[in-house]
Amino acid sequence: AVPAGYAAATVAVAAFAVGALGDMTWHTVVGIEQSIDILFSPTHLVLITAMFVILTTPLRAMWADRSLPAAPTVRELLPALLSLSLATTLVLLFLQYANVLTFDGPLVVAGLAVADEGLTADLVSSMAVTNLVLLLPLLTLARRWVPPFGSATMLYAAVGGLSSAITAFGNLGMIVGLLVAGVGVDLLARRLRPTPERRTQWWAFAALTPLITWTVFFATAYLTGPAAG
Repeated sequence: AVPAGYAAATVAVAAFAVGALGDMTWHTVVGIEQSIDILFSPTHLVLITAMFVILTTPLRAMWADRSLPAAPTVRELLPALLSLSLATTLVLLFLQYANVLTFDGPLVVAGLAVADEGLTADLVSSMAVTNLVLLLPLLTLARRWVPPFGSATMLYAAVGGLSSAITAFGNLGMIVGLLVAGVGVDLLARRLRPTPERRTQWWAFAALTPLITWTVFFATAYLTGPAAG
């Protein structure tokens, strides 16, 4: 009686309830974590894992639906796209110590200037982690369907909204650049139509998506950073 894709969610809901009870107990006994420690709390890790399974339920359900066309429209695939975008945002929320989208233009320019090796290392390592967070959902989508136009923009808008809110909207210029990059990735997907059956196009999409994303990212940084003056 459980629809396809929902079985794991029923377990995740129970796990979330147990994790919430454990989190309350943890805070009562141990106290409330501060700063980065919040992201590594055992009970918080249980909660995020359960929430990830819950959020990806529409994606799993539509993945199992063989009546969907191989190249659906955004409207036909909207529940799966929203599910994927929210789940990606949740993952990035717990990777805030390596989220390069929280950098503003001047900070990115300073990191590229190699004036501060620690800042440069932080910029490069954060970019590597954020790149995986952005790329893997799109490649996963392309394993099942031809990504419809708007998929990347929707994903980038979700993670950009989170990153902007965390910085009190101090990096809006960079987020606008991220949305432009999302449109560029959507145009790339429309041109290549990557699928597992079209392996060359799939790998080309995997290689060119980061190139588009970070080229626009760095260009935006220089337009909004000190170099603009």
